[in-house]
Amino acid sequence: MINSRRNEIYNNNEVVNSNDLRKRIVNVDSRFRSVLTDSSTDFLYKFEHPYKNVIRVRIASVEIPNMWYEFCDKQYHNTYFQICAYDISNVLQSAKIQIPDGNYGATELINTIQAKLNISFNSKYGIFIDVKVDPYSIKVSFVHTGVGPVGATAPTTSAKPFILNFKVPELCYQPFDFGLGSNLGFMNNFYNVTTILPDVSGTQYIQTSESLLDIVADHYIFLSIDDLHGVEQRTNDNYFQCLAKIIVREEKLAVIYDDGSTLLSNDVIFPSPVDLKQIRVRLTDPYNKPIDLNYMNFSFSLEITEVMNTKMYEFYRNYIWLGTIPSVPANVTGSAQGLLGGKGP
Repeated sequence: MINSRRNEIYNNNEVVNSNDLRKRIVNVDSRFRSVLTDSSTDFLYKFEHPYKNVIRVRIASVEIPNMWYEFCDKQYHNTYFQICAYDISNVLQSAKIQIPDGNYGATELINTIQAKLNISFNSKYGIFIDVKVDPYSIKVSFVHTGVGPVGATAPTTSAKPFILNFKVPELCYQPFDFGLGSNLGFMNNFYNVTTILPDVSGTQYIQTSESLLDIVADHYIFLSIDDLHGVEQRTNDNYFQCLAKIIVREEKLAVIYDDGSTLLSNDVIFPSPVDLKQIRVRLTDPYNKPIDLNYMNFSFSLEITEVMNTKMYEFYRNYIWLGTIPSVPANVTGSAQGLLGGKGP
């Protein structure tokens, strides 16, 4: 009954008799997924051979490149907003301010938005609006300093109220993570800005975010394998289950390493032995959307525990459903000792 394949790690068994339970470590690497056209974070993985009489699976380790974009139009719809203001001729002008997909530091993000404002709005219409982040409060402010003729380098006339529109049709139901405005710390998706900035020459208008600038929205991700459930997550309009919650501690451009010791609820014990031939693997964000690793791959170690002892197999197969405990000799050794006195292994 002993199979001498290389991926069997007998020394890793806590049991005395390796014929009772056997652990295997299966390395699942998205580079070797069954269908290469599948996403590296949502794919089917076929095992080399079936694993029979499996009673427990556990995520022993994960290796995930922290390379997904925090600002991504396709994935998160958080790269743009609309702004409207009156020019020097009292004509209402509007523009869509959009930043490229990618990862930004706080200063880089604000500078990029300001550059897009200058190109798409300020220089084009002579409407001067600045965006800045307070270094102490970490709150973001949009300030309308005034208007001038097209081509002017500074305002010549006082500002008028303006509009900030952070609405994203795909995310209108979400109170948080509703687009770029949410990352900038704004708690509403639409502002008719009428607050006058005090103690400045001329009339200027300001809108300051209620919350703080957030360049990393998600601090955890989920790993799902078929219907193996150990973690439950409820969103605003959805509910889903997965196998493991992975805490993201590493910075961008680094690799998330976890040996399984800090993974939350990373194992499943089956009520009766099952056979595993293939698994569907998904790596998702808190809203259960597959993460986009930008064509990069990830891997994890799947620890599989198989029942090898016939008596123990019958125990697992029967006692949960029928309430029966198989009899064993009083001098039994190995992991079957747990059956003495009506106890499970």
